[in-house]
Amino acid sequence: MSHLYLEPGIHVVKGSGYVVIRKPITIYGAGRGITIVKGAFKIKGKKVVDEKVTLAGMTVQDEHHYGLYAYNCLFFHCDRVHFDQCGCGVAVGNTNGKLSNCQITESKLSGVLIEKHSHVEIDGVETKIEMNGTVGGRHWYGLKAETPTSFVHLRLPLTLTMIAVNNYSGGNWKMNRHRNKRSLIEDGDAGMKKYVSTPADDVIVVGSVLDSKQEFERKEGIARMLGVEIGEIVSVYYYHYFCCGILRLCYIM
Repeated sequence: MSHLYLEPGIHVVKGSGYVVIRKPITIYGAGRGITIVKGAFKIKGKKVVDEKVTLAGMTVQDEHHYGLYAYNCLFFHCDRVHFDQCGCGVAVGNTNGKLSNCQITESKLSGVLIEKHSHVEIDGVETKIEMNGTVGGRHWYGLKAETPTSFVHLRLPLTLTMIAVNNYSGGNWKMNRHRNKRSLIEDGDAGMKKYVSTPADDVIVVGSVLDSKQEFERKEGIARMLGVEIGEIVSVYYYHYFCCGILRLCYIM
């Protein structure tokens, strides 16, 4: 089975509360708020090039579990999925994935939690990460990238201030301060970027169309070292990290 359609209505997951996925599959519903899964998804399965798990067109609700738990597993793509009132909306570790037009709201803990050796791309103007961290305390955020190898890629026109708002607990996203410096890349004029209070060494310009072949290859090597997908190298303008690597961001055109 490579495709599974969930009809409109409420679908309750029995047993552990998780739908465990071990092989590539597309699971899709009739739309957010129309197909509702009372339960959660856990992706396993050996990583295989060009194979992935796709979840699309549904609402996922489970206050006791992570709405999506993907750890050391197949690539995942969530398209127009609403993770609502989950223990944690989306948790990723040692895995790559993509969230397109997804909404993560009212999680008890963090809305999106990205752990070590993970690369998550977020795109789509319908994206929102709001009202997460309802359990309180200071450890949970709307978007939290925990380690120096946790990567978040935001595709234009998205910005952090656009998608992560009104979250409780620790705040909208997890950043780091070091030597009283705090950096955030914002959209600039004419499709370029402007950066505020950013030490020069904190920004690497990658893949400019004006680069010579030698310069491009040098930057391509840097991108490989940082874990940026080579197929995306021509569209990456800035790679930015906060000191100590608590949160890493790539803005991709």
